[in-house]
Amino acid sequence: MPNVVVWEWQTDTGHWRPYEPAVCRLLEQETTTPSVGLVKADQRLGVYVVDKDSMEQLRTDTGTVRSVRRKEYPPDSAPGRGVVWQWWGDCAWSLYDMDTCYVLEAAYISGAPSVDLLHTLANLPYTIDFRTMTQTRQETGYTRKIQRVQMPVVYPLSGNYSYVGTGKMPSPTYVNGHVHCNTTLVPSTSVGGSNKRTHSASSAVAPPSVSGVKSRNGINSKLSTSTNGMTAVPPAVGTALPPNGGARPRARSTPALVSGGQPTTVVAHNRHAISHLTHAVTGMTGLLMSPALPVRLTHCTGPILSPPHVSKMECRPVQGVPPPKKLRRKSSKTKNSLSGPDVLKKYSVKMKEQPPDEDCPICCENLRGPSGYDATDNMAPTMVTKLQHCNHVFHGVCLLAMYNSGSKDGSLQCPTCKTIYGEKCGNQPPGTMDYHVIPYPLPGYVDCHTIRIIYSIPHGIQGPDHPTPGKKYTARGFPRLCYLPDTEKGRKVLQLLIKAWERRLIFTIGRSTTTGEDNTVTWNEIHHKTEFGSNVTGHGYPDPEYLDNVISELAAHGVTE
Repeated sequence: MPNVVVWEWQTDTGHWRPYEPAVCRLLEQETTTPSVGLVKADQRLGVYVVDKDSMEQLRTDTGTVRSVRRKEYPPDSAPGRGVVWQWWGDCAWSLYDMDTCYVLEAAYISGAPSVDLLHTLANLPYTIDFRTMTQTRQETGYTRKIQRVQMPVVYPLSGNYSYVGTGKMPSPTYVNGHVHCNTTLVPSTSVGGSNKRTHSASSAVAPPSVSGVKSRNGINSKLSTSTNGMTAVPPAVGTALPPNGGARPRARSTPALVSGGQPTTVVAHNRHAISHLTHAVTGMTGLLMSPALPVRLTHCTGPILSPPHVSKMECRPVQGVPPPKKLRRKSSKTKNSLSGPDVLKKYSVKMKEQPPDEDCPICCENLRGPSGYDATDNMAPTMVTKLQHCNHVFHGVCLLAMYNSGSKDGSLQCPTCKTIYGEKCGNQPPGTMDYHVIPYPLPGYVDCHTIRIIYSIPHGIQGPDHPTPGKKYTARGFPRLCYLPDTEKGRKVLQLLIKAWERRLIFTIGRSTTTGEDNTVTWNEIHHKTEFGSNVTGHGYPDPEYLDNVISELAAHGVTE
């Protein structure tokens, strides 16, 4: 029986998100050209094109490129049964990736009471409780609702597609009624048979296969994979699935199928591939995977976003850094009482001599003529001022207009050289900042433990220093966890970040570059490392230059020792 095919795209954080079934069906059926416009399946996706040669998605209006992948799942798995799992965000339900749905469905139909996703291929720091249908983040204890949903439309079946097949995903095993997943890959030449577990239900859903590069050689490199059958009857399409109502379907095991005596191989999916490099790697992979060469390639895992579970007893204070209790209140500075003319008078001087024959960097009008901005009661349009330290020259009216268009925090930043006069503050909304040391090392810092920072910001209403005062703003993805090495320089960066947090500089409100959402909390040009155990997304370790780079970014905001 053919497998079910799911196409997915990769987010900036390394997570995979499935396309709708209609898009997957289009990508499967379109064989005349490698480039497929997704508008044919959904009018809302008119700006997206998928290139099946490079396995990339292009957004034509912004030029953003993302990796895509094609996965096959057994007909008795979650996508094969027409079932998806969702978690409740701040205002809507969001889909889990299909690998997570696969693990959740396997555990659910087996009768397991809970799933520790950190010990599965999902590698997420969450515990799923099927009895209460909740998801709990292990580091913070934050709980969200989950649900199991029957899709009205099912994913397409696989056909004669020429992508290189990959090996089996490790099946979940059960210990004391809880589901875990062994991430060690086992060749398909191992003895087949039913998987024994401590629960009364038997084997898990059969594993999916993954495709990340397209075969371009003449060798038949499509591999067979070991699968476990399942006889549970899927519910009718379109029926509602109550979270806790009714009995779960039972599954029974059948012997695993062994194909050809060759090892089952896992091929790394194509991440941000360059076309000619993809073609070369594809040909090499196809040759290595020929039945004449019984080789086994290395499994390429996804990003490791979180450390192993850490109890509160294992967390300890950061040496030499005050505890974060004082930072748990609103992150706001006392409002500056100086007016705009007072700030200019404090940090600049009026030029008495004739100004230079050059343009004002702000209004682009000649400094010997009037400003492009309207005059004020106390300042003539021809008045020229010079900043005290950097000696750059501007129309006084221009500097005043620039100050009034900012946060009006009593500081002034030279638009030419970025020198900051006074203490710069931002418009970060209220929230909390916590930090502590956890007993695990970061890649590249194996001789020390790790500082974990936890930022928490709730939804709220924009204030007078925000883009649209009085309008609601969203705070997606909180709490946000970030990591620093517990070294002398890492502790220095932490103290600078604490100072930046107090000055409301870490976050701001604007448009998300990831989702395009307006009026939401975003990072404010001070980079953080949010990937704990790898550097797949570019937001992790090892990165030997990160600490120096973030110190420079903080200095650009006026945050120094």
